[in-house]
Amino acid sequence: MRYSSAFVKLTAKLLQSSLQVVKPRPLLSNLDLPGPKSYSVQSTDEAEYEAARKWHSEFNDSTIPEKIAKTTYVHSGGAGGQKVNKTASKANTVWPMKELEAILPPIISKGLRRGTHYVKNADAIQIQCDSSRSRTKNQKETHQRLYEEVKHIYKTTVPGKASIEQQQRVKHLTESPKEGFKKFFRANHMGGKEIRKYLKQLRRDKENKKRIRQQLVAEANSEATQTKRGRNK
Repeated sequence: MRYSSAFVKLTAKLLQSSLQVVKPRPLLSNLDLPGPKSYSVQSTDEAEYEAARKWHSEFNDSTIPEKIAKTTYVHSGGAGGQKVNKTASKANTVWPMKELEAILPPIISKGLRRGTHYVKNADAIQIQCDSSRSRTKNQKETHQRLYEEVKHIYKTTVPGKASIEQQQRVKHLTESPKEGFKKFFRANHMGGKEIRKYLKQLRRDKENKKRIRQQLVAEANSEATQTKRGRNK
């Protein structure tokens, strides 16, 4: 079968165009995109701690108003499901977290959400009490338990802040190892209890722990050597 010259030229042109290499498009990495933001966890934690300390200085058993809670009463259950009292005296008090968050600092609210009284589906705190046959006493006890729970969260979550004077004394102690601990203690009129307190705080610092131990051992050995020489004389 013969083909015309025009058909042969057209076929060759189509084959040539199909074999051309397609150049890849530039990747998105060449674009000038903004990088991810960085956040300081330490500064945020310290800010939360400071806010909690300030709030706690004015915290009392009336800080959380009773009106934001809702209390219902049911019969107390005994062995075998029997009702202990004829009247419904068991108090079941619920605080919406939305209301509590408007009163409590964020670090305390987080602690409540991690606690056993938190009801995730309702996003609320629920506390029950049936220790008394009196509705009023049981209701007040639920509020008292929430108050104690908040105090416990603060105590176990928010670290204490050392006074400026204490920080300066500790700094002076750690930055003046050549002076000797005993001279420092005598110069600052520090007794046994206060000395133990400062040494315990210093030992928490990993960088100073080894140096402190070595210096204490060296001072003890030096004192023992001097005592021994005095006896030999």
